[in-house]
Amino acid sequence: MMITNDIANDIEKLVQLQQVYKEVFQLEKTKKGLPLNAEQVKEGLADLEDEVLSIEQELDTVESEIKRNNVDVDTLKDKIAHIREQQKIVQSPKEFAYLDNQEKQLKEEIAELEKENKERMKEVSELQTRLEGKKAEVESQTKETDSIIASAKIQAQDIDAVLSEKLELKQKLSQSISRAVLRDFERIANGKDGVGIVPIDGTFCTGCNISLPPRIVGRVRRREEIIYCQNCARMLYWKD
Repeated sequence: MMITNDIANDIEKLVQLQQVYKEVFQLEKTKKGLPLNAEQVKEGLADLEDEVLSIEQELDTVESEIKRNNVDVDTLKDKIAHIREQQKIVQSPKEFAYLDNQEKQLKEEIAELEKENKERMKEVSELQTRLEGKKAEVESQTKETDSIIASAKIQAQDIDAVLSEKLELKQKLSQSISRAVLRDFERIANGKDGVGIVPIDGTFCTGCNISLPPRIVGRVRRREEIIYCQNCARMLYWKD
């Protein structure tokens, strides 16, 4: 870049602008990372809701099995009642014994179904306990999620207020820097996490920690031209 009388002034203003750039970059990064809606914080909640749904489905299946068994029990009892009516009119002991044997078999089937239902009722009780626990977790997690989002929104408002001030200062400083230098700085800063100009520490570029040749350090100290780091391409300045 050609030497001009304005270079020293540009560098001074760039150093001030750089601080604002870093602050703006960090504020925008922080705001971007804030959980401002449920989608950003509900992953754990979604897992809990899936567990609740799974338990509810399992509970529904078990309760349906109990209902079917109860229907089967009622059907078997009706058959037993029919058998007993038949026993009243049979003529031979053989027929009576046959019906009696049928009744015993039906009673055994009823006993098996009732035993199965007893086990199923235990499952229902366990599932209901698990369901209540998971629903309580969902409720707690939901409240926590809402609290996180509310807090993030307040933080975002605070950031916006500070950003407004910083952007105003950024605009003011930018107007005092020559257009070509400013454009170059912004190009570098936007590609380097908001850092376009860095000081030299001894002979080291503080942007990438590479050692610079003495002639480069000397040129930077004179502030007669814009000097760039040969490694990280950032603008360099001498910190008095």
